[in-house]
Amino acid sequence: LSAYGREQQVEIGWSYLLPHLMMRFAVDDQVQISLEAMTALVVNYPHTGGLRQLEQRLASVVARGLRRHLETRRPVRIDPDTVAAWVIPPPKPTIGFMR
Repeated sequence: LSAYGREQQVEIGWSYLLPHLMMRFAVDDQVQISLEAMTALVVNYPHTGGLRQLEQRLASVVARGLRRHLETRRPVRIDPDTVAAWVIPPPKPTIGFMR
């Protein structure tokens, strides 16, 4: 089986993973994630052929958005800037010997 491309990952994340996580966390309109934020979760991180890492990043964003909503009692809109602030980027590979 071939790996999912980035466009496929965005589509699967948007169509399947996000609604599944919103239902799992019992989130209705309290947390809204833009399509641009979903794209940022895929494009701004190392490409993997699967969806496990995307689902983990997305779950982290949804949970943090819900927590923010519960603290402020206001709807939370997640955009690419929010994703960049909330999701820790992976470490950059180092070249050379380990000490």
